[in-house]
Amino acid sequence: MQVRHGSCMLGELGSGRRTIVEALAKAHEKLYEKTINRFFIDQDDNTDNPDKGISDWGDSCMRVEDIYGSFDSEENWKDGCLSAAIRQCNNDDTNLIVIKGGANPPIMELMNTVLDDNKLLTLASGDRIPLGKNTRVVYLLEHCNNLSPATVSRMGFIKVNPEDVDFK
Repeated sequence: MQVRHGSCMLGELGSGRRTIVEALAKAHEKLYEKTINRFFIDQDDNTDNPDKGISDWGDSCMRVEDIYGSFDSEENWKDGCLSAAIRQCNNDDTNLIVIKGGANPPIMELMNTVLDDNKLLTLASGDRIPLGKNTRVVYLLEHCNNLSPATVSRMGFIKVNPEDVDFK
């Protein structure tokens, strides 16, 4: 994660992906004596959103608008959860954005310019939000079947095998 600002941890549900990322963050804090600001986004769980609509990827998945933002009825822009997190990470602090799920093309393709050397999120509002220089984005996915070659080439991958992880 020191080389790439975008990584993907692949593994089944319950394989300890989030625990591994948290252990890495705590080790980094201890080693460098610096706090890491953490942001966790569960794109597979949209149950807390009373205005949720049904996504093409299922009724529990967040819509693109929930993640990146949208215009309201008065044409005012409202950030989504990911664009708000990236905006908060546009600083010199050490930040970690962990995103669980949501590996569908409409959502992932918008992240390609964040994951490449541009490190820039371009929103439908025209805003261009740079990713902070000490910010890392980690995806927790079960598979990468829906990722384009462009997205795959921009991230580092770690595969977690459930038989290799013992949480007993």
